Amino acid sequence: MSSRLVFAFITATATAALAQEHAEPAPTPAVIQYDFEEELVEGRVVVPSPLMVQSRTSSAQASLIEIRQHFRDRMISDAEAL
Repeated sequence: MSSRLVFAFITATATAALAQEHAEPAPTPAVIQYDFEEELVEGRVVVPSPLMVQSRTSSAQASLIEIRQHFRDRMISDAEAL
């Protein structure tokens, strides 16, 4: 019984959807045309100025700053402090 009601409902809504009229498409805006034939446009090419990049040469002396590979000691001391 319920399957017949579902079928009837689907059929009724489908035919109602088909009966609807299609909306008119929106009118396209008028085309605006600009005429530059009588205009004289002058210009020149602008290029960037050259830039010299200089860098420091490598030092003969080793760096005094050491980058840590891991922070296990610090993590353990922080965990013990908790």
